[in-house]
Amino acid sequence: MYNYLKKSLILCVTLTLSSGLIYSQNQTLVVNVKDSKIEWAAINKKDYTQGYFNLNIKKDDGHTGYFMLNHGTVNLAAGKLQSGSFEINIKDLVLKLPNDDFADHLKNADFFEVNKYPTAQFTIETVNYTSNNECEISGSLTFKGITKKINFPATTQYSAEKGFFGQAYFMFNRLNFGVNYDSEGTHENVQIAVYLVAKKN
Repeated sequence: MYNYLKKSLILCVTLTLSSGLIYSQNQTLVVNVKDSKIEWAAINKKDYTQGYFNLNIKKDDGHTGYFMLNHGTVNLAAGKLQSGSFEINIKDLVLKLPNDDFADHLKNADFFEVNKYPTAQFTIETVNYTSNNECEISGSLTFKGITKKINFPATTQYSAEKGFFGQAYFMFNRLNFGVNYDSEGTHENVQIAVYLVAKKN
């Protein structure tokens, strides 16, 4: 009986230490490009909240769509985001209300100029956690050949079974990145919602 209890205790301690080691070690996870996306809405709400993206899109809300990712990785330590890099597919943008003419308009030189700039890149450089799951992310975004620093709040979750999930909601000024189209009703601020899923390769 004593030997059985001793072996059981040793096994429990070993499993606990192993689990802690696995969780605390640095990890690089690969972004699941099918489940990750960057939504955008060309609205200029001062009191913007993430709830906008959960609403049913009406016909007059056609300036709403999303970009998928081509590839990306995130680096974690003890389950917390440390850094990462991503390539965003601008060329194949998707409108929530399909409209071929408007999609072509967005792809030309007035907006994204996808023939010249088919992708954008974002590199996470610093992450400062303000609580267990909430953090401030700072990094470099290259969009239409222009690279600038941006920062925004985000929430993250990680489990060994499900992997990493991050989401962020913030305002993006398109004029800072050469999207200079000027027309009545066209806002300079674009609302962004990021949904990021990553797992071990």
